[in-house]
Amino acid sequence: MIIYGNGVSGGMACAKALVLKKLTLPPNRGIVSYNGESERINCAVSKYVKETQRLIALTDGTAREILKAQISVAKDAFFLSLVDGETERNKTAEEAVESACEIICGAFSNRERACDIKAVCGGVINILNGVREPGYGRANGRTVIIKSITPKEAAELCVHSPSAVICEEGGALSHSAVILRASGIPAVFRAAGATDYIKDGDEVTVNGDTGEICVNESGRCFMPRIEAESYGAKADCPVKVFANAASLKEAGEAEKYGAQGIGLFRTEFLFGRNILTEEEQLKIYTDALNAVGGKPVIVRKLDAGKDKDIAGFKSEKRGIAFCLENKELFKMQLRAVMRAAVKGDIRTLLPYVTDIGELTAARAVMEECASELEKEGFEYKKPPLGVMIETPSAVNISDKLASVADFFSIGTNDLTAGILGKSREYTEISD
Repeated sequence: MIIYGNGVSGGMACAKALVLKKLTLPPNRGIVSYNGESERINCAVSKYVKETQRLIALTDGTAREILKAQISVAKDAFFLSLVDGETERNKTAEEAVESACEIICGAFSNRERACDIKAVCGGVINILNGVREPGYGRANGRTVIIKSITPKEAAELCVHSPSAVICEEGGALSHSAVILRASGIPAVFRAAGATDYIKDGDEVTVNGDTGEICVNESGRCFMPRIEAESYGAKADCPVKVFANAASLKEAGEAEKYGAQGIGLFRTEFLFGRNILTEEEQLKIYTDALNAVGGKPVIVRKLDAGKDKDIAGFKSEKRGIAFCLENKELFKMQLRAVMRAAVKGDIRTLLPYVTDIGELTAARAVMEECASELEKEGFEYKKPPLGVMIETPSAVNISDKLASVADFFSIGTNDLTAGILGKSREYTEISD
């Protein structure tokens, strides 16, 4: 039997199936008291945070940062005050969390953040209802088949090293898919009926590149993978395949699998609760160059602001607008990249550009940094300055941006979601 879905994480695996089915939620019980329901909520949120912190300690890079974002949702004062307000309206703890979730998601223009909120609220409600995880600890070396999967559940699975993951729901741009890709686990989403058709112990072959799933027909799905270098050699013109990375470990993995450079080094994932100094950033960028054997590394400036808070910085602006608003933070990062540029082919990329003025302002800051480094006696080079084309507005002014920028990088995930007006988590977006 062959099942077709959407490949969301490349690679192939053949292993015994482990079908995980989540328990059906029991009906909400009657209200005991406001104090009683508030206490249940506080305990559930605390347990959710502790479980997620445990996973953070076991993960790194992309997965760790996504989990940190989920903790920030669970501990958000506005969210908790809304839940408390709903409890005061004689709602059960479960109903209060669900109502608060609907209110917040309805107000968010950032659909990615809304999906984080839904995932967190679902996890808290599961704890309130006493729903236990379906047995992720049994996933080692097995192909896991599951109906739906949240980012937290994806991280939990990755800790237990499954051979592959098959899911009936979810999109290629979802955080769950991002975590599985970062962990190198082949995955196919939107595999309709997989939990019904596949049984525990079945021999399942998964092709995360093509989306094919072969059940008890070993070998039929092993289509040849096109390696990066061979693809470039066979093309009519040279094609270089670069990788995304959010940590030095991921940069090393990219080199291992034949990437010809790092096309997007996500620097916001390097920041936790503390701002990295110029020297700390210089070491990271230099180590990244070394990790890929001197191949190009494109460092994206902090894509923070709006709903992406880092190290205590909060702003209504995002991407390059956030960087220009926090000029000293921006300069610290630019100076580190300019000093690292002496050691190898490093380039810099501006996120979420929406106006030509933002690009010219960023160039002016780079010139200011060059003047300072010259006076301070540091070796430096001005790296190529690129622009992320990831919003419809950037597309509309791309001709003007091209006259000032050294190169473009197309942010297909956010750009596709923005043009279609859909969330990264929206399952039909891959069509």
